[in-house]
Amino acid sequence: MSTLSVTDPDFLLKFGNTVKDSLVSLLEECQQEVPDRVVLAFNRPPQDCCPELAVWVDNMRPWDGVPFEGLQFGHLQCFNLWAVDVGVRIGRCYVDIDGSGNPIDPQSIEDLARPIYRDGNILYVGWVAKFRAKEICQICPCDIGTVSNLISYNEGGCAGWEFIVTVGFAQ
Repeated sequence: MSTLSVTDPDFLLKFGNTVKDSLVSLLEECQQEVPDRVVLAFNRPPQDCCPELAVWVDNMRPWDGVPFEGLQFGHLQCFNLWAVDVGVRIGRCYVDIDGSGNPIDPQSIEDLARPIYRDGNILYVGWVAKFRAKEICQICPCDIGTVSNLISYNEGGCAGWEFIVTVGFAQ
């Protein structure tokens, strides 16, 4: 587990890489295939490549102690914090029609969907639990956060999941 400081000029980069590396590690721990393309991107990257695991750090802002929307974990212990959003998206190749535009057989659809469902559970439930338990990183004694809904997508031959974790931290 790494300890990060917001006063480090490379804080956002280090935090993003810590998140990315922890997601890869969790996929490996669960014996789930890690996508060939794993990237720490700037802003929300386009969904133009699959399979892909993309992480981005976004929306850093002062935070005055008002609770975030969404599922909150931790307890409010201090004020005058900063907040930052970390986006996570994982996509796999998924096509449920054949070259003629006809639906493929149900078993093939299920076979394609199985790793996508596993990704959602591993990264959303498993990773968020590890983050809450401070097994990913320690930012400060009063870091709190929220996690968005797990949003599915299916476009351009890719399907997968996306979610945002909001983290608060002191200086």
